[in-house]
Amino acid sequence: MFRFLFVGLIGLGFGVAFEAPAQEQGPPSARFARADRDGDGKLTPAELPRPALFKRLDRNGDGVLTLQEVAAFRPPAAARDGETETEMKALRDLAYGDHEAQRLDLYLPEAAKKNAPIMLYIHGGGWRKGDKSAVGLKASFFTGKGWLFASANYRLLPGGEHPKNVEDVASAIAWLHEHAEQHGGDPDKIFIMGHSAGCHLVSLVATSTAPLAKHDLPLSAVKGVIALDTQAYDVARLVKETSSALYTGVFGADPATQRDASPLHHVAPDKEIPPFLILYSSGMGARPNAMRPVYAEAFRDALRAAGIPAEVVDASDRNHGEINRRFGDPEDKKVTGKTIAFLNGILAAKNPSRD
Repeated sequence: MFRFLFVGLIGLGFGVAFEAPAQEQGPPSARFARADRDGDGKLTPAELPRPALFKRLDRNGDGVLTLQEVAAFRPPAAARDGETETEMKALRDLAYGDHEAQRLDLYLPEAAKKNAPIMLYIHGGGWRKGDKSAVGLKASFFTGKGWLFASANYRLLPGGEHPKNVEDVASAIAWLHEHAEQHGGDPDKIFIMGHSAGCHLVSLVATSTAPLAKHDLPLSAVKGVIALDTQAYDVARLVKETSSALYTGVFGADPATQRDASPLHHVAPDKEIPPFLILYSSGMGARPNAMRPVYAEAFRDALRAAGIPAEVVDASDRNHGEINRRFGDPEDKKVTGKTIAFLNGILAAKNPSRD
């Protein structure tokens, strides 16, 4: 059993819920060092993007935080007494396939109820790296609301080229569909979320019928998609419009493969494609990427033209990493707040008598 605290800064967690027991996180100085990206011994607002929390910690008002200031913080008594704690347990490295990469972690509320909704998260990393353990606040956020939360690995490059990676995502969905009830989940309430490369993969598995069809599942097996920041909705267009070799390195030079790997090119009416919430950041560079909203809105427009509910959220007040790290922060109304409203709307429509 793991204890997850939503109390801003506990044990130098920097407002991020622990993903493991404190002894696995290292001493406070080590955690401070990990947050101190430039290694100058101080934290700036960019390194701790929680304005209200930063202001409380910055006792001398000099605009930076030292280890001493952060270590001196004590949460409110109610939080220390556990009144804001949520408890959950994690089942690690569950096999959803035979390949060593086909593993997922399943997080369960301690007081799990029957027929709970399920969120499957797919990590990013440029299709080449990343790990299912990097869930940040997401697991505790969803289990705190009574959801089951799963985070899956998938085959990475080299060796995990299209369509193997998206087929792995479909296999993880199929595993959850088959095993949901034994863990208190509802197989008819499976949602998917992905960041970066993972965003591309969840968007593709929810629009291309082939991956889920291998498991005799329709696209409607997924009830909603949280697309958390990618440009790769139209890979064929992206390859033409960017000078980066990243995308040809991942998807190759064959236009047919590029189109098949493009969620936008699979959008069509009457396929039971689920609703989408599409969120975009300012991008990865120091300057905002002007194409980020263009690709997101083009995908939204294609979905809407096919009669599929789709919404775009402009989260360009944060960069590509921040949009992911901040998800689950109770103060994050723009991304986390709109996501839970989107999900609740779908669940209310499915179960109008329960909301």
